[in-house]
Amino acid sequence: MKHEIAEFDFFERGLALMVASLDDGTQLLTELSQEQSEALDILIDRLVDVEDSEGWSEFNHDLKGFDEELFQDEKYLNDKELYLALTEPVYLGKYLDLLLIGHNYQDLDLLSAQEVIKDNFASVIQKIITFPQLNNHFSDEVIKVIKILATTTNLNDLNEGFLIVFAQALQEFKILKDETLALFDLLVETDALLSYWSFLTSDIDAE
Repeated sequence: MKHEIAEFDFFERGLALMVASLDDGTQLLTELSQEQSEALDILIDRLVDVEDSEGWSEFNHDLKGFDEELFQDEKYLNDKELYLALTEPVYLGKYLDLLLIGHNYQDLDLLSAQEVIKDNFASVIQKIITFPQLNNHFSDEVIKVIKILATTTNLNDLNEGFLIVFAQALQEFKILKDETLALFDLLVETDALLSYWSFLTSDIDAE
């Protein structure tokens, strides 16, 4: 059964973040493969035109497939900025799905959506804190920052702290493989949640 979702405020906000990130990905991908860049452009056009749950589900499936196929090639996988730009929308799609399905494809006020995203953010941060041998990947100082991220809900502090964590990952994670890829993936998921949470909150504050 199709559900009209395009006019939902929380959904539009998430879509805007997805489009912006995919646009960044297109620019990065153009330097590596014109063919793949054009394929991504087609996906972006489809995303912009999503009106209902059926179109949304089909797009999400195809975006995941595009990512999985692209990042089988190490040439793309080890471009961390490209991985961020194209994988973050997959996580945004995951949490938009959570909001849509969890509320039976009904509209949801921004404050309620924010609470769901906040809870999931806290869960992913805990996964990072308990990641095996975290000290092999981050300095002691950055690990302290990660632990602080689990103790505050102040978005300014969260954004500033996470920038420190992500900056070290971009600098120190030379090859995305095995444990390093799994940890970087958690960081991308965290960034997606934090970006969406911040966007939802700015709209609430504006109201």
